[in-house]
Parts: sequence; structure tokens; C-alpha cells
Amino acid sequence: MSTAANYFEKACSLNDGKGCDNLAQYYFMTNDTNKILHYAEKACGLNNDKGCLKVAVTYKYGLGTAKDNARAREYFAKACRLGNQSGCKGANETGR
Repeated sequence: MSTAANYFEKACSLNDGKGCDNLAQYYFMTNDTNKILHYAEKACGLNNDKGCLKVAVTYKYGLGTAKDNARAREYFAKACRLGNQSGCKGANETGR
């Protein structure tokens, strides 16, 4: 694990949503799909819009979990409510 990832993990353990989101992004970049969802869900639970968007994408494409369009819509919608325009677009696209 990189030094940056260690700091992201520390921030996440202190309930910093951006730290959790950064850690989810780190695991996305290292292709560790099992950990993306865990940290993205924690970020989303801490009202981090990008974390919610990552959770939505994992469900939409089945990254480390089964595909689930209903759950993807739910997380896209939360990202949207938190001000993320990509979340709004994703909620509209998966709602079709």
C-alpha cells in the first residue's frame, strides 16, 4: 500500500468522507474491486457525493458485486441530492 493510501485509510478511520472516497479511488486504480465498494459505501454514508457515485457505478457495472440497477439508481439519486451532476445524469439514465 502506498504512503498516500495509508493516509487515506487513517482519514477514513476518523470518519472523513473524502478520505474514504480517496481510498475507494485508490483501490479502483489498483483494480482491487473487493475494497472499492466497502470504502465508497462508507464515504457515501458520510455524505460524500463522489463516494455515492462510486457505489452507484459498482452496482451498475457489477464491480466486486452483482449488478443491481435498483441499487445503482438509489446511489445515483443520493449523489444527485448531494449536488453531484453526474449522479443526476446517472439516476435519469438508469431510471429508463
